[in-house]
Amino acid sequence: MSDPVMPAPLLQIRDLHLTMQSYDGTAHVLNGIDLTVRRGEIWGLVGESGCGKSLTGLSVSQLLSRPPARYPRGKILLEGRDLLRLPAAEMQRLRGKRVGMIFQDPTTNLNPSFRIGTQLADVALAAARHDPALLGGARGGLARRRAAMALAGRMLEAVGIPEPQERLHAFPHQFSGGMRQRVLIAMALIGQPALLIADEPTTALDVSVQAQILRLIRDAVTERNMGVVLITHNLGVVAETCSHVAVMYAGNIVETGPVKEVLERPAHPYTRALMQAIPTADTPRGSLRGVTGAVPNLISPPPGCRFAPRCARATATCRAALPAPVLVGTEHAVACIHLPERIAAHG
Repeated sequence: MSDPVMPAPLLQIRDLHLTMQSYDGTAHVLNGIDLTVRRGEIWGLVGESGCGKSLTGLSVSQLLSRPPARYPRGKILLEGRDLLRLPAAEMQRLRGKRVGMIFQDPTTNLNPSFRIGTQLADVALAAARHDPALLGGARGGLARRRAAMALAGRMLEAVGIPEPQERLHAFPHQFSGGMRQRVLIAMALIGQPALLIADEPTTALDVSVQAQILRLIRDAVTERNMGVVLITHNLGVVAETCSHVAVMYAGNIVETGPVKEVLERPAHPYTRALMQAIPTADTPRGSLRGVTGAVPNLISPPPGCRFAPRCARATATCRAALPAPVLVGTEHAVACIHLPERIAAHG
């Protein structure tokens, strides 16, 4: 029996390097990122604060100002097109229509001066400039605005906001935190994007609302056959929501693979340390361990493996060069020189 044919990649990040200029010097924020996302997949991008997760998402959406951001090397391919080399006007056309983004804080990403319906309709009108079918082919300013408002109402209903037609006329402060996050999801999906970047979409939400938001994202993937990059520091969210996971440390992806395989058999010392820091019902009192040390200063990062200063297994070889990823399963890859597979290969 032949192997199943893998769908074509939706997003390919290849050897992506990002530097940020500051008064203190140049920070080497991303250090050769590789990631492939296909339709129907939800990739969790996980790691401590300061590891470059959000900057990876903002790089895909091309929302970092250049300067201070600079990409000395690498590619970000969306359906085969390199986003790093597109003119600004072309990238603007792709945002919302091909790439949607859910930002971390709905309080700061919804304008308090405008009604929810107005903000959603404006996004729909912007997307419809490049895809008139989004508004059913409506022509003329008034007809287009009415069609956009009708679409906004349908999107509020789709994300589970009760009485959507009435809530179109409400202001953001009249919504709870969970409902505002639903509005951001509606805003990200209204242009029917192929790729969704969700940056900490459940931060500061209670557990029940968090579960509802994650269910909305999973349902959207099923219904629309999208690809998703879910940025989070919460491995529980990854386990519940994602099909794949990429573990990120100090600008490097150190481990990738299917969620079940990576979380059940973590192979990189950093992934293991993150797993050991998660309390469970069986964790004895006093046995919980945090990850020692801190994420390094990326203006002068350590040579070789950036996790070496915090790793109990680090040797001089670890500090000599950054290890290339090695497959330890069909799709499970790990960047560490201490893997049994790598040791066996080198005698």
